[in-house]
Amino acid sequence: MARKSDSDKRRFLIIGGGPASLSAAETLRQAGYEGEITILSKENAFPYDRTMLSKNITGVDISKIQFRDQKFFQDHDINFKGSQEVVSVDFKKNHVTTKDGGHYHYDQLLVASGGRPRVPQVEGVGL
Repeated sequence: MARKSDSDKRRFLIIGGGPASLSAAETLRQAGYEGEITILSKENAFPYDRTMLSKNITGVDISKIQFRDQKFFQDHDINFKGSQEVVSVDFKKNHVTTKDGGHYHYDQLLVASGGRPRVPQVEGVGL
């Protein structure tokens, strides 16, 4: 897999910290992309298997269900920024702003923020 090259000034920004974001970043590196890759995630955990989480809601060690660990991101020059909730995207200026006031410029943007769970309207849903 490729790594970041100082001569490649391109910036690829990915919004979302799930498996789709990880797959995109990993695929870019596998395809030889040597520009900067940054993933902005609302959560403060590396991408993990949400299906496994739903099978064991209490007492799960999130590090046991992560797809990749911190070393993977370091080894492949992928910047993972947790606790970064995106509040605005300026598509004309190629600029993203986060809730804490962070600013990120990009050349290419992928929005892979996932979906929201749908809560069924059934008796006892609020218990």
